[in-house]
Amino acid sequence: MNRAIHQIQRTGLVVDRDGDEQPAFPVSMSAEEGQEMGEVLDQMGARRTLEVGLAYGMSTLHICEAIRDKPDARHIAIDPFQTTEFDGIGLLNLERARLRHLLDFYEEPSHERLPKLLSARVELDFALIDGAHLFDCAFVDFFYVDKILRPGGVVCMDDT
Repeated sequence: MNRAIHQIQRTGLVVDRDGDEQPAFPVSMSAEEGQEMGEVLDQMGARRTLEVGLAYGMSTLHICEAIRDKPDARHIAIDPFQTTEFDGIGLLNLERARLRHLLDFYEEPSHERLPKLLSARVELDFALIDGAHLFDCAFVDFFYVDKILRPGGVVCMDDT
């Protein structure tokens, strides 16, 4: 397990650039959920992944850890609130874990970014939808993810 993931799970805290601590849970994905998702990604041989919702970056850490040794691996994360609501902690955790190089990050609403990814003909192996937890938002995310997911790809929705 990546040291940064282990540290957050052990302490239950995330730390911003100023050293201020925040409780990581219940906002963040649990260790069990992260391990299960990592196993699915390994079994699939996933290389191209996406998530809607970055927050403190726990799911992102698990995804990037699972794909890091795959050729041409890339992870896309979309979160319009990374700076304003989460103080950039998700991105900082990826830097601490030395996984930031795998990430294409977009700080804009998913309903704006996902159509651009479709137009760019992005193709995904796996997507995690864990952004706004309102029916209409999750439905729009799923609509676009379905269009850019390769045949046989997997979609995971958190907090359904």
